[in-house]
Amino acid sequence: MVPEQSHEFSTQREPTPTFSFLEYDKAWGKIPENTRASVDAWREEVLAICQAHGVDHPSKLVLAKTHASTQTLERVQNLLDDILYVFEHQDLPPEKKENFIDDQEYVVPLDCEENPSDTLEVFDLHGRFYFLDDSSDPTYFYTNQGEKQVLPNHIRSSEFALLGNRLVLIAINSSDHNADRFLTDLEGTPLDPPCHFYFYKKEQNHLLAVGKEPTDVYHPIGEDGMVHEDVAFSVKSGEEPRLLGINLIGGHHCYLTFKDNWMIYTADKTPIGNPKGYSNKPFLCEDQGRLTIVAKNAEHHGWWIYNAEGKPLRNINAPYDVEVHEVSVVHGTYLFGAKGKRGATILFDERGTVLWSHLQSIGKKSGEEKISGIIPSGSTFFFSTFELSSGSDREMKETFYDAEGQIITRYEGGLRLYPIPPVFVGEFCAYLGENNIAGSPIFLRLSSKHNHVSLDVFEKVYVMEAIDEHRLYVIGLERNRDGTFQMAKRVYDTRNVELPKEA
Repeated sequence: MVPEQSHEFSTQREPTPTFSFLEYDKAWGKIPENTRASVDAWREEVLAICQAHGVDHPSKLVLAKTHASTQTLERVQNLLDDILYVFEHQDLPPEKKENFIDDQEYVVPLDCEENPSDTLEVFDLHGRFYFLDDSSDPTYFYTNQGEKQVLPNHIRSSEFALLGNRLVLIAINSSDHNADRFLTDLEGTPLDPPCHFYFYKKEQNHLLAVGKEPTDVYHPIGEDGMVHEDVAFSVKSGEEPRLLGINLIGGHHCYLTFKDNWMIYTADKTPIGNPKGYSNKPFLCEDQGRLTIVAKNAEHHGWWIYNAEGKPLRNINAPYDVEVHEVSVVHGTYLFGAKGKRGATILFDERGTVLWSHLQSIGKKSGEEKISGIIPSGSTFFFSTFELSSGSDREMKETFYDAEGQIITRYEGGLRLYPIPPVFVGEFCAYLGENNIAGSPIFLRLSSKHNHVSLDVFEKVYVMEAIDEHRLYVIGLERNRDGTFQMAKRVYDTRNVELPKEA
């Protein structure tokens, strides 16, 4: 069962947070290893909230000068309750087990003679995975336990999606010349009621909108998995607001549109944020499991952070004359990717401190460079830049950096050949080696500040995630010595990896 998100934009209960971290380290050492990552994440969030409100302990939030909201106090209380539950019961709370990460290894042999990497569709659910092999007719469906079944003959191809809290397949009827799509369960049985569509939008694997005729209109999908056929968002300019973005924030579906100004809606077209909209494009963020909006507004000069009801929370001390194109919340701090003076690419925080900048050299192939992602990972974060050269060959380059601005890895040439970002595990970073030759093996590497080592080799990597502060797992396609192929989930423990000694 896929967990249903339960975060709300507002709440009623006002808690009184009480907790002591004095015995935290001692208690932490006694709990099962596979619960520690969750406990650490909850503790870090509590401390980040305290820091944001200028206090050193959650019990002081009620009297904080920055006036912690009812929603914030309840969030802290829930986090502390979860931590105490693990310490007392040596296990995760029952409602948290849906998100429990499976730390076992799996190998699923494939019956194929040629490399199937381009025909496999993989879905990962916290270390348990499913995949489809569309290299043959009919399509085969596999589980990580090696269970294999044949989908019905009328399904020509499929991919996975989450519909509300249900894992489904997006299928195409092989006998339908119009090639419209429909939804089935994992056995290929069409869902009831049926839903036929021609195009769709997904975010974090969730199906958020489907397009029916006419082809320029999307119908949003509610959090219950039902299509709102009475609501339409157009993707073309016209009388209706134009749909320009869909986000999944704290389990909620948010639709960003533009006509005379920028508006944010829910799936039933209820406005979110300022009901009058925003004159400049807003950025939708997730802070402590809730939606926040970063935008410029005529009523508040400069950049501001707003809550889901449109109330300004605090202003951003942005450097002068910057063009912001990326915003992310990292452990309670807002980080911004922007273009600065003379075209420099910069990363700065909400206090206006420039954390990293890069001024491209002027040359024949120099093109547009921008920060394409700012992603929290463990106790730190990494960011990436994407550059498209201005030459006739229009080469693409994607570079990943750590929080200190040091290059982790870089991929050049062609489209995004390696969409799997790095993963931080404690003080180590796992990433895919620099290789853009189609059909060549992909090396999984682990590095510290000064050393790196190759851990394994895959034909293709589909998923890479941290389990806790010491371990990570990778789901990828492997080629055996006899030329056969298999899907495998491998678990790596950094405590068992010996890095080369520094020179």
